[in-house]
Amino acid sequence: IYIYRGGLQTSDPHSPSQLVSLYQNIIYVTIRYRINVFGFMASTALSASRSGPIQSSGVQGFEDQQMAIQWVYDNIQFFGGNSNCITLQGHSAGAESVCLHLVAPASQGLFQRAITESAGCDVTELSLEDAERMGNQI
Repeated sequence: IYIYRGGLQTSDPHSPSQLVSLYQNIIYVTIRYRINVFGFMASTALSASRSGPIQSSGVQGFEDQQMAIQWVYDNIQFFGGNSNCITLQGHSAGAESVCLHLVAPASQGLFQRAITESAGCDVTELSLEDAERMGNQI
C-alpha cells in the first residue's frame, strides 16, 4: 500500500508501472485520502462535533488512510493477495503517515512491514490548541 507525498497539502499519486514491470508478483495499491484543510484542519467547532475513538479534529485525512488500509486488509485476498503479507510504503509526507500508522492502535495488525522514503519518523506537529487557533481563523 503506497501513501503518496505532497506535504498533506497536494495529491501526488505515484504510478507503479515501472515497479510492477520489475516485480510481477506484487499487488500495488495507491490509496486516496482527504488533504489540505479537508483532511488536516483543526478547529474548536470541528473538535466539538467529533465522536469516536479520536475526539480531536485535524486527523480526518489520517482516518481516511486507516479506512483504506483496513479495506485492503479485508479485501486483498479477492485480488490474489495475502492479508498477512502487506507492506505499507510512503514517500515524504507519506512516510510520515507510515510512521504514524506504526504507532496508531487502530492500524495495528493491518500491515506487517513498513518502508519510509525521504522522511524520518520524527513527526513534530502543532499542538491541538495551536492548530485549532489557526483553524478558527479560517
